[in-house]
Amino acid sequence: MEYFDNLNNSKLSLQNSLIVVSQHFQKEKQWKEIGRSKFVENTAQPQYKKTFLVSFQFCRIQQIRIEYFQEKKPKPENLFGIQTFNLGELMGKHKKRLRSKIIDPINKEKNVGSSKIIGKEIRKDNTNIKMTWKASKLKKDLFGSVNPFLRFSRSGEKKNENILVYETEIIAKNQSPEWSKFELKCSDLCNCEENRKILIECFDKKKKGKPNLIGYVNTNLAELQDGNKKNFTLIDPKKKKKKISLGTLRLEKFSQNEIHSILDFLSSNIKLSTIVAVDFTISNGLPSFNESLHFQNPPNFNQYEQSIVSLCEILNQYSNLSQIAAFGFGGKIQLKKKVISSDLFPLNGNIQDPECEGIKGVLDSYSLALNNVGLNGPTKFGPILKAISFISKVNIKSEYTNLIILTDDKFIDNEEVKENLKVLSKLPVSIIIVGIGENHEFASMDYLKTESFFEEAELSRHLVNVVSFQESFHKGEFQKKAFQDFENQFLNYYLLQNKKK
Repeated sequence: MEYFDNLNNSKLSLQNSLIVVSQHFQKEKQWKEIGRSKFVENTAQPQYKKTFLVSFQFCRIQQIRIEYFQEKKPKPENLFGIQTFNLGELMGKHKKRLRSKIIDPINKEKNVGSSKIIGKEIRKDNTNIKMTWKASKLKKDLFGSVNPFLRFSRSGEKKNENILVYETEIIAKNQSPEWSKFELKCSDLCNCEENRKILIECFDKKKKGKPNLIGYVNTNLAELQDGNKKNFTLIDPKKKKKKISLGTLRLEKFSQNEIHSILDFLSSNIKLSTIVAVDFTISNGLPSFNESLHFQNPPNFNQYEQSIVSLCEILNQYSNLSQIAAFGFGGKIQLKKKVISSDLFPLNGNIQDPECEGIKGVLDSYSLALNNVGLNGPTKFGPILKAISFISKVNIKSEYTNLIILTDDKFIDNEEVKENLKVLSKLPVSIIIVGIGENHEFASMDYLKTESFFEEAELSRHLVNVVSFQESFHKGEFQKKAFQDFENQFLNYYLLQNKKK
């Protein structure tokens, strides 16, 4: 959080004030103070130009509390205002700016002012470096040939320490090779330090034994940034003082590009939308029995309800959309006096508008569906995946869709799933499959995350994560495991879109 700008606080009429900022993680008992502002005197509209550094975690609920005091030494008796908000809410706002009310600590219904809070993401490494290198007139070996490749190393903290960061491909029998363009993070190449030494070594690969070092070059990022078409004469490692022609390295192309984070997109014009799909197959057990995975015992939540709340509350921090579409699959519904099986139906019973009002609306619609929809089967993911592809195409420019599938069993429509995931991998969609209950067959769906499935289904990018509720929830790892791949999936989608331009 960058700074705070207190506005229109009538209780502060030409008085003094300071703020104390604290942080609280969900499921932790105590608040932890982050820092305090300077004491601001004699103003009704103080500006607390203070930066508070907070470690941000996308997949956790991080509450921030700001307490307003009228004395230099904060005491309960001189506390006049409190405001709380989720850090994710701030960082997901347009331009990372949040306006928030300041509440009277005694009368919670009373506002004593408002403030503007500005967030700023601080990342050490937000730059990618792309380079293309050529060589000319490389020294041949005794047999009149050379098989060159390059190694790039950055200097370490110890004297004469070099840390290998990249190695090019080998180009056989070529004195003037051009290696393929490659990309490195600035932190990997030189710790983002312009003057840190970068060692470039040119080797000759042999059929047997170690490669021979033809020559090397010492440079740094500042020198590389000077421009393209820059030549470097290779230095002989054995005769450093004598200038012997070993060849020349040429920096053919050099560019630096900013690496965008998920917060960059969310604070610009991309919205997160959430869709929930609940398993209504008979393997869950009839909801009227205590052993059923759908058994409801208010105020306690069953595993389906706990999953909905845990995952949707994370996503809701970053979304201005209060509507959550919710579906069921594998049930049987009554249609014109006939009971038919349904591979996909809206939980709220409204085919024209399956969206629910927030998390509570989803839970209410789930309870409604349990009373009106029979359990049936089999378990099919194809219909919901196909529906998501249609929904995503409609909002492709403005929304990134998160599909949460809650199921107690593996799906049977393998080919349909494969075909639909191929389509969805080209759309702004991520899928979290949550295993409910103790079905060990569920583990087989981990295959959807593997490289083997990626190649088999010809996916454009990874978009599926699979997590067992029972195995991770009681360890306090459910949200973390559910969203562990989400940021990469999100960024890879937009990276692919940029490459198409």
